This record gives sequence, C-alpha cells and structure tokens, in this order.
Amino acid sequence: MPATDLYPKTRDTLETFWAKERQIQPLAVEITASQGRRATGGRWTRPDLVSVAVRTCRYLPGKYMEVVTFEVKPSDAIDVTAVYEALAHLRSATHAYVIFHVPDNFDETVRRTIEETCHVARGHGVGVITMADPADWDTWTELEEARRVEADPDRLDEFINVQLSQAAHDRIARALH
Repeated sequence: MPATDLYPKTRDTLETFWAKERQIQPLAVEITASQGRRATGGRWTRPDLVSVAVRTCRYLPGKYMEVVTFEVKPSDAIDVTAVYEALAHLRSATHAYVIFHVPDNFDETVRRTIEETCHVARGHGVGVITMADPADWDTWTELEEARRVEADPDRLDEFINVQLSQAAHDRIARALH
C-alpha cells in the first residue's frame, strides 16, 4: 500500500484519538506531503502530516506552540532512513515522529528493523509509532515518545507559513491572540 493511501485515515486518527490521548485540541492536522513541486526549503523539509496545537499550563504564564511532524511509511519502506527524515523536521518543529504501517503478518526481519530504528530514534529524540490499521486506534503503539525541542522561532514561523493552509494560519493566529 503506498504511503499516500495511509495519509487520510492517519490524519483522522491523529486529529481524534492521538490528540485526546495527549489532552490537546489541535488547531490543524494537515496532510502536507502532497504539495507538488512547491518549494518548501530543501531535502526532507516536507513532512507527510503536521499537527499544530497551542498549550497553556496551569502554573506557567503564556501559550506554548506544539508543532508535531509525522513521516508515514508503508510496510515496504520500514527502515532507519525515516528517522533521519523526521530528524530534519526538528529544525522547524517541536516534535517529530515516524509512523510505520506494520500489518499483522510482519516477519522477524521487520521486527528487528523496527527495534534498530527505535534505538536510533531514541538517541535523536524522534518518536516512533507503529500501526496495523491507520483508522483503528487500538492497533497503534507508541514505541518511542518524541522529545520536545525548541525550534528557532523564525524557522517555526516560516514552516507554518509554507507548509500549512490559510485556514490553519487563521486558526493559529486566533488561538495566539
């Protein structure tokens, strides 16, 4: 199954169950992979999906942006390269994840590759999620949690401007002001 077939249901699950699990209300969860030849800043700068939320804390002043990127890989493209793609997104995001589509009938080689990938991801703060069915939250497993990083504000702002829709820009602006 091509990655593009996984995007819509993955987006829907991120917007609902994943967001609920993290106790956030996303301002946008968008498929950003399909932007054609539009310039987005170079190699590995365009994630497959992006989630944006604004957090507030009970005892801390201010609002905190959470821009989370996702690289979605079909079962025939599971390898460590996905971690490096996601790592490149951290120049302009607060969290980065790799999501592997792992059907129920995977073999020992796939299991070892995922373990090795998790080891590399852990060292770089990249999260790893596996899913058997993108639409079924019960088949999702977070193997590594992404660490929050503080992206350069100018890069983060430009990333939002270039990668997300005008509707997302408007929702983000309203949430921050």
